[in-house]
Amino acid sequence: MNIYELLDFLRRRPAMYIWHNSVTHLRVFVDGYFFCQSPTGSNLSTEQPDFFGGFNHWVADELGFDGTSSGWAGMIATRSIVPEHGLWLFYQLLDKYRGFHPRTLMEVEFKIPVLSTVRNGSLGSGSWSESHSNRIQFAKITIEEVLPAQDWVQLIVRVGNNIIELDSADNVVLAIEKAHEKFGVTTQDWSVPNH
Repeated sequence: MNIYELLDFLRRRPAMYIWHNSVTHLRVFVDGYFFCQSPTGSNLSTEQPDFFGGFNHWVADELGFDGTSSGWAGMIATRSIVPEHGLWLFYQLLDKYRGFHPRTLMEVEFKIPVLSTVRNGSLGSGSWSESHSNRIQFAKITIEEVLPAQDWVQLIVRVGNNIIELDSADNVVLAIEKAHEKFGVTTQDWSVPNH
């Protein structure tokens, strides 16, 4: 397998092969791949992307970094709230780098309660009070195709620009069923976006 084929193979169930769904674990795996290739006399310059040069600079530009000293995995991890999101962002960037443009197949907006905690107090005062409130926000669920696999889809839940949940399914029908089980979204709520 070349590196693209290998990454596509890992994409659906990365934890089976890299132990943890994180971009830093993937980076170790990719480094191991290239380390194992180099003694065989393979021409690594033909491998794309160039994980040790061009791809680093491209990711830095995409994510707004001034330099590449932390490497593509470090930059992506910095922009990720949880490790799973970093792996998702890596594949989004890799798709874009390869010229793939996955489509949103279905979408729905719904209300979701968000628990917010407010802390009142000051350092040194010794007294703090907490108040909790539920407020309603709008969330958006999208079902997106995954390229080049095309035999499964991703279910992505966003509140504003923040991804709060990622899941996958073998097809759109199963993704809609998952959204119904988790969030109560009915089949009639979904719409097909204009492309």
